[in-house]
Amino acid sequence: MTNIDKVLAFNREYVASGKYREHVTDKYPDRKLAVLSCMDTRLSVLLQEALGLKNGDAKIIKNAGALVPSKWDSAMRSLIVAVYELGVEEIMVVAHTNCGACHMGFSHFKDEMLRRGIPEENLTSCETDLEEWLEGFHDTEASVIRTVIAIKAHPLMPADIVVRGFIIDSVTGELSEIDRIARIREMEKLYDSGSGLDVLSGYMSSGLWQEDYEADERGEIPRDIKRGVLSQDGLYNLLQEHKD
Repeated sequence: MTNIDKVLAFNREYVASGKYREHVTDKYPDRKLAVLSCMDTRLSVLLQEALGLKNGDAKIIKNAGALVPSKWDSAMRSLIVAVYELGVEEIMVVAHTNCGACHMGFSHFKDEMLRRGIPEENLTSCETDLEEWLEGFHDTEASVIRTVIAIKAHPLMPADIVVRGFIIDSVTGELSEIDRIARIREMEKLYDSGSGLDVLSGYMSSGLWQEDYEADERGEIPRDIKRGVLSQDGLYNLLQEHKD
């Protein structure tokens, strides 16, 4: 008996027993919450239990790495549907420790695909850049920051939607929030290096830059943090040079 056959056998017993009745709800999330997380098997049950979510509380969207790799991918589409069709008002991005997508790259997949019999011409004739499509990330915290910015900066995402980023411990379920200071430090790295200009552009247009700037004006940002990225003229000029 295959694993799928085992699932089917269990399912028949589950329905016959009526156990499903305790989970009956409708399509609208009771907490008006969506969670974008990773498909890692360690989170299959742990994620909802650690967040205190029962069936019907939230929309759970999962992919490899809890990423939004492009404006028009399936994760972003699901979030847009969750907001406009299902009444979601808050979004949590929840990556996790020891994620398999960390350091993931096309070279590994290429070797495995060839070994499994995929013709090499299939890899060179794809309609997308496989290097980019199968790229993971190298810094979990930075990845969460970028994903939050990508969601907030999306041209179809309402400005009043709350988006916050977290890393969950894959063993204990403990949540750690990626705070404003971490975001500013990460954006400062990009600003200093002149790289990641698309991310910086999203940061400025998402409303997060304005929030960070106003927090700085209120004296909430430690004085030892560099503030080049919080200079409106400096960031605008950098982005304008890139645009030109």
